[in-house]
Amino acid sequence: LSYKHDIRPLVVKTLLAYLELENVIQSTRSFYSAFKYQMEKEEEKILARFDRGRAEFLKSIFRKARKGKIWFTIDIEKASREICESRERIVAALTYLDEIGDLLVKASGARQGYRLIKKQPDFKGLCEKLNRRFARREKQDIARIHRMLLFAEHDGCLTKHLLAYFGETRGDCCHCGWCEGIRGRPLSPARYTSLGEADAKRLQSLRAEGHQALGTPRQLTRFLCGISSPATSRARLKSHSMFGAFDSIPFHKVLAFVEKQS
Repeated sequence: LSYKHDIRPLVVKTLLAYLELENVIQSTRSFYSAFKYQMEKEEEKILARFDRGRAEFLKSIFRKARKGKIWFTIDIEKASREICESRERIVAALTYLDEIGDLLVKASGARQGYRLIKKQPDFKGLCEKLNRRFARREKQDIARIHRMLLFAEHDGCLTKHLLAYFGETRGDCCHCGWCEGIRGRPLSPARYTSLGEADAKRLQSLRAEGHQALGTPRQLTRFLCGISSPATSRARLKSHSMFGAFDSIPFHKVLAFVEKQS
C-alpha cells in the first residue's frame, strides 16, 4: 500500500486505524509475506528422503524461489497462487525443512491482515470525512511546531512554563537556562527568495523527464522541498539535482507555485 499509493508506512497505519474506527475493516492477524532460505544440503539429497508426491511439491516450491547471491527468496502468496497450494502448507514445508536442518529459513515482509466489514461503504462520504480528519491533524501538527518556537522564545522560567501547559502549577525551577540568567531572543524569520521565471523553467524541465513518482503537485512539492517518499526512494531520485532545490522555501509556497505552473 505504501509503495502503490506513495504514502509513508506510518500514515498508512494511521489510515487503517481510522478505517477500523469507522467499522469499515477489522484487524485479523500478522503474518509474513516472504521467506528466505539457504540450502544446507544439495536439492537432490533433500528431495530423496520424500515420496514422489511430496518431492514434486517441494520441487515446485524451490522453482518459485528467486536466487540471490546467498539466499533464495520466495513470495509465499504468489507461489501459493501459481502452484495451487495453500499458503499454510508451503510455510509448513519450509518450516519442517528448517527444523530437520535441510534449509536455513528466515521470515521477512511482516504484514498485517484485515477483514472488510462493510462491503459497500459510502466511499464519497468516507473519503471526505477522512480527508477532513487528516487536514485537521496536519494543522494541529503545524500548530504544535509553532508552540515549540514560542517555548524557545519564552521570557520566563521554562520549566514552570512547560508544566503550566500540562496543567501543573509551581514556582521558578532555578535550574533552567532562563533561571540561570540566559535570556531567550525572538527567532529571526526565515529568509528566502521568491520563485520566478527561472524556477518555472527548471520545474518544466523536471516535469518533461516524466518521472511517475512526481505525477501529482504534492508529490512534486515534497520532492522539491527535499522530503523523500516511498515512490521517490524506489525510483532512486534522491540523487537528482532538483531534489531539495527549494528546501529553503515554505512548503505551502512551493505547492502554490507548482499548482500554478500545472
